[in-house]
Amino acid sequence: MDTLTVNFGKYRGKQIAEIWEVDKQYAKWLYPQEILIGEYPDIKKFLDEKLRGSAIKWIYDKDKGYIAWLIKNDFVNSNCPRLKKELDQLTQDE
Repeated sequence: MDTLTVNFGKYRGKQIAEIWEVDKQYAKWLYPQEILIGEYPDIKKFLDEKLRGSAIKWIYDKDKGYIAWLIKNDFVNSNCPRLKKELDQLTQDE
């Protein structure tokens, strides 16, 4: 069995990459579902990679001032390494 094929639900038999292209809302809904954790770890990993940083990117698109504040924030810089890394990656792409 291909580990990136969804074998349940309305997209049974479809590749997760194809689902991502045609129905991102479904893919985002699917992401936190418990079935992925145990039975479909490769699909979970695919969605991890697609969704990583998406919330930060959305905020950046809506409020660059808030992102600038986060980048300078001492608490974020000292206690939030994952957030800091995502902020650094986001601003490197400018």
